[in-house]
Amino acid sequence: MQNTTVFNVLICLLLILIGTIIDEIPSILSGGYTALLDIINTHFKPFFFILATYLTIRLGLKKFGNEVLATCTITSEYFKPDYISSVVLTNCKDKPLVIKSILAEFKGNSHLELIKFKEPLVISAHSSNKVKIPPYSKLSLNGCEYTPDLLDITIILQSDSEYIKCKEPNIKKGLSSVQITKSSRKFNGFIYNESLKYALLYSENDKTYTAFIAANGFLGNEWGYGQCLVAKNGGGNVSNIRQMLKENSIKEWVLYDLNKSNGGRVIASSSNE
Repeated sequence: MQNTTVFNVLICLLLILIGTIIDEIPSILSGGYTALLDIINTHFKPFFFILATYLTIRLGLKKFGNEVLATCTITSEYFKPDYISSVVLTNCKDKPLVIKSILAEFKGNSHLELIKFKEPLVISAHSSNKVKIPPYSKLSLNGCEYTPDLLDITIILQSDSEYIKCKEPNIKKGLSSVQITKSSRKFNGFIYNESLKYALLYSENDKTYTAFIAANGFLGNEWGYGQCLVAKNGGGNVSNIRQMLKENSIKEWVLYDLNKSNGGRVIASSSNE
């Protein structure tokens, strides 16, 4: 819309200039070179002055304030809640942008810190940068588990002492919303949520893999075999897991119970078979 308005203004100025030249053609023909110089001095100089002033102001505005476009990617994975996995930031201004952290603001006056950079992220003028966002196990708000609407968010950037609201060039001087806290549960470097019951470490071709098993027997994470359930009937109990490992000729394995009360206790292994 803005580019269309600028184009229309330039067309109007050009038509005015052309009309002025047509009106002065008789004077040019009768007065010769001197008349042409007078017309240029009278009509062209103000036109170029207006054009130069407009361009100077427009270029100056490109360096004033901040304007950032943000595009989010939402990822759904088993054993994790849905989360924003990446944010693409586009700096629309003619100056570098320094970012200390990226936040997501939700309806209901709450916000979540998606990522805080150890070293500030610098995005060059008129450039884009894709930022990967780490997952989490769950979110909490005022001590209760919280599930936000990820399709209705506003991305906010912390830059020095200012908060920049993306998609609009205005600046938020502070955040009045309540911060959502996030927690992460990890096993062997992999994040999971409370739907996970067991973790299975197994070896194949001198390499160790980590598979996750839910209470209903669903298999995920690093599981390269065809079946996705431990057993059709009976769910993911230890007996069914042993039988599954035997059927797939997996000889070296360790099974962990990831109940949060015991923190990951070994309950079975191939060395005890």
